[in-house]
Amino acid sequence: MPNTPGYHTVRYFAVDSTENVTLDKITNDYYEYRMKVDKIYMDLTGPNLYYSLKGDRYVRSDTIFVSPKTKIVLSASDAESGVKFIAYHFDNQKLNFKYTQPFTLVDLPGGCIK
Repeated sequence: MPNTPGYHTVRYFAVDSTENVTLDKITNDYYEYRMKVDKIYMDLTGPNLYYSLKGDRYVRSDTIFVSPKTKIVLSASDAESGVKFIAYHFDNQKLNFKYTQPFTLVDLPGGCIK
């Protein structure tokens, strides 16, 4: 497959063990399969990810302080193939959570993060 994003044309054929070739029509020296794919789109770019905080917050130096009521809002965009889902975890948790709605740190399993 090409390593450049965008539309690409795929032409393909098959040859069996006794050298029989897929027959349909010949175009540009390729035997095209009857159900050929005219174009595919190569998406090589991941989604853009964003977050925002709704509610109490205080910034000092490089640290954001939040209250137990502060909601964390996650969003993503992908102009090519779209966003399938957003997942998140905190600190050393091994389990990822699927993002469905804004949450607080108190909403997380086990309560507040230390």
